[in-house]
Amino acid sequence: MRLSSVALAAFCFITLIGSCRLEAAQAAVPGKEQKAQKPKPDPRFHGIPLPHQAYLKTLEKEQSRMMTSWFKARDLYAETHHLASVFGLRVRKRARGKVPGMMAKAKKEENKFRKAYDRFRNPIEEKESKLKDRAMTLSEREGSLNDPLINKRLDELYAEAYLLSEQLNALTSLQKVFQHSAKIPSALEHLGISAHDSTATQVARDNPKLIEARLVIKDCQADLAALTKLKAEIEADPKKRWSSANKAQVKKAQLTLDKAVVTLEREVEKAKKPFLREAEKLKKKVEMTQKKIGDLEKRKRNTVTYFQRLSEYDGDMQRNLKAAALIDKLAIWKKPEKKKAPAKKAPAKKPPAKKGGH
Repeated sequence: MRLSSVALAAFCFITLIGSCRLEAAQAAVPGKEQKAQKPKPDPRFHGIPLPHQAYLKTLEKEQSRMMTSWFKARDLYAETHHLASVFGLRVRKRARGKVPGMMAKAKKEENKFRKAYDRFRNPIEEKESKLKDRAMTLSEREGSLNDPLINKRLDELYAEAYLLSEQLNALTSLQKVFQHSAKIPSALEHLGISAHDSTATQVARDNPKLIEARLVIKDCQADLAALTKLKAEIEADPKKRWSSANKAQVKKAQLTLDKAVVTLEREVEKAKKPFLREAEKLKKKVEMTQKKIGDLEKRKRNTVTYFQRLSEYDGDMQRNLKAAALIDKLAIWKKPEKKKAPAKKAPAKKPPAKKGGH
């Protein structure tokens, strides 16, 4: 036991020394102290930590195929998300139809990147691991901590290992960009409702007309907003004029919006009915069970079974009420108007001072 404790203490000490040397290597990296000249972020590497961007720029020359695939995959995913999120009476369905093909292209390009990525990364990981092993072996030599030559070599090994670890961190940041790229927002998410909500998913699945009505309303809102912006631009330019075709577009969008609102209201009431009806039935069962429990308690009888029933009835009732409330939320398509702050009263004027005199 005594020998194992000594060995453990030695190992911990060596590890601590290695950690300190890594920190020293980090501080010794060229350019670390030049805080005055911070590099400007490259918009092409949006989302990548700034300290990693310089190394990734060198990879554009050294590993051009890997980086070209990364850029292409990123652009294709961005375009896919745009197509999955755009709204408008003409553009939405056409855009959504392009999503599967665009997603397939993006995944294909990502796979090309990942293959090149693994080929490039693996040797760096192996080299970093070997450097750390060599440093650890060197540290374990008897009297190594007091030997200046060994200490110098250890500093060199840890400095080299640190540079490799920074390269690996930069490479990891490249890969992380694609963590959520393949996840396309659902119709529910576009309507401000979590797709992870099982009740919401059931409501959407059972009431496709309700969901479509809400999406059509978003289409109309997008078209009307774009036309309003266009009209303002035309009015600001004396060479342009608001045409009859533009007026027709506004009229069509407004008529479609009005029809979609009527459809939405009808579908909302239709969807809510079964949930509210079931909730009312369960409410009566809850009340009856509560009454039964009260009677049994007065007679000092066992109420466990009835409390279990009460819990089940109440849980089912709450689920149905939640579904109805969710449908009401889907019915809200106008942004709530902000209440105007009450006007501040002007400070009362002080009466003029009376002049003295007789």
